Amino acid sequence: MKIANPIGIETQIDNLFTGGPSEEEIKATEEKINMVNREINKVSKINGKPVFMPTVEGQDIYFFLVDPRKFNWFKRDETMKGNYYYPIKYAQIEFYE
Repeated sequence: MKIANPIGIETQIDNLFTGGPSEEEIKATEEKINMVNREINKVSKINGKPVFMPTVEGQDIYFFLVDPRKFNWFKRDETMKGNYYYPIKYAQIEFYE
């Protein structure tokens, strides 16, 4: 199992006072977002919780905590995005191999 760890948790407060994240943190965040985009179909957990049908929109990952296909939630719109989201930068994301 591959894990993408959170970025910048320890510097989050400092970034408020220094005007923003460092160049390294910005680059690491962009790389993580791109990696999650490429491997979105392999996402299994976010912050230790199993997730279903994740999608990426901007810098956030949207997901369901229960499988909506089991409850016929797609009667009107098959492209419905998850009802929960989390910033990719701060999320611990686990992937199936």
